Amino acid sequence: MTPGGANRKKQANVTTWVNLEVGNQGEGYSLSFPIFGDWSVGMRCSQRALELEASATLALAARVKALRAEGKDVLGFSAGEPDLPPPAAAIAAVRQAIDDGMNGYEPVPGTPEAREAIAAFHRKGGIDCTADDVVLTAGGKMALFLVLQALLQPGRGDEVVILTPAWVSYKPMIELCGGKVVEVPCTFEDGFRPDPEAVAAAMTPNTAAVMLNSPGNPTGVAFPDEIVERIAAVVAQHKDAMLISDEIYATLRYGDATHCSPASIPGMKDRVITLHGLSKIAAVTGWRLGWVVAPMLTERGEPLAKILTRIQGQSLSHTSSLVMPAVKAVLDGGADEDLESMRLRFASRAERMHERLAEIDGVKCLKPEGAFYCFPDVGDCFGKVTPTGKKLADVHAFCEALLEEALVAVVPGAPFGPGGERCVRMSFACGEETIDAGCERLASFVASLQESV
Repeated sequence: MTPGGANRKKQANVTTWVNLEVGNQGEGYSLSFPIFGDWSVGMRCSQRALELEASATLALAARVKALRAEGKDVLGFSAGEPDLPPPAAAIAAVRQAIDDGMNGYEPVPGTPEAREAIAAFHRKGGIDCTADDVVLTAGGKMALFLVLQALLQPGRGDEVVILTPAWVSYKPMIELCGGKVVEVPCTFEDGFRPDPEAVAAAMTPNTAAVMLNSPGNPTGVAFPDEIVERIAAVVAQHKDAMLISDEIYATLRYGDATHCSPASIPGMKDRVITLHGLSKIAAVTGWRLGWVVAPMLTERGEPLAKILTRIQGQSLSHTSSLVMPAVKAVLDGGADEDLESMRLRFASRAERMHERLAEIDGVKCLKPEGAFYCFPDVGDCFGKVTPTGKKLADVHAFCEALLEEALVAVVPGAPFGPGGERCVRMSFACGEETIDAGCERLASFVASLQESV
């Protein structure tokens, strides 16, 4: 019998009736209720979640792993992940934490020992800070996410200026937190160095922050001190704007490249939020160890670090207790020899990859000054045709064909924003043999291209 009786009128948008038996068999009762609308299309999600794109770098890294699992000899240059082992002191510290049963909750911003080690590390770089200004979190991504949650008010029109090409996660994270991205393009011809006057022109009364990343992902460029100082001066002219300095690669510099922490510039202590971590410099990307240094008060007189701690306490709680001891073990000097050995190895690889790429006709490449990336311009290949007949309309087509026909994985530069449309990102956080073989395959692929008829 139809629930409600035979004479019940048909209800609009009812697609089905659900019967629910309540109680024991023979002693209970049944309930019937309608399902309104068409549930075959699935649940409702927020628009920002539906519009969020996957990380281009992580998606490609996953694809490379899948192809290798199929037995294909793919040479991958997509992941910004060191292939070298972590410092011995870091491993020993984590093992000791396990042996000591460090399995419970720790303070939300991190242990006092870890935060003091971080503060001391940054004081050496000229930043006036204490352990109370530090919030340890689950990697550099979470560090930035906490900061953006604290700075941006959805619906207020807050803007964040980023210098492109920029790390692929900056834009979606800003938008997830309710901000608007304002892009200031840097070009290959200018060495991907930003123009402080262009930064000034991009700022408005709605500017909540300017993002700075040096040495940078994806370009491998380290900004000269003079440019950093001029950008800091621009930000200082806007009373409500902060400068967010992403320094995750700061100690991975090569040649004559220098690094200026903008928070160390006189008068900028209260205007610069510094992001850093162990993931890249100590080859522990999976341990998720990043942090924020925020030595300033908010408009209510409350330390920003306390606000970040509250946000983390209501979301992540804290990063793994087992890895917190690694921070002090790495930063207090016990890992200096291992860290320098790693830096020198990357410096050698940077030189090696740059030399190989510079030899390829049709490819232009700046010499990397930091991080582990080359960002060569392959735009002269666009419009040409591969041996299988595929036309390389743009950088996405170039990367797809290179992967399919030469089994070399590189990241297209377009997802990094304006200025990257002709480029590809190649990570040299891989073995020397891989660099040589990959560049050889790339050279053969480029040489095989024919002009489109």
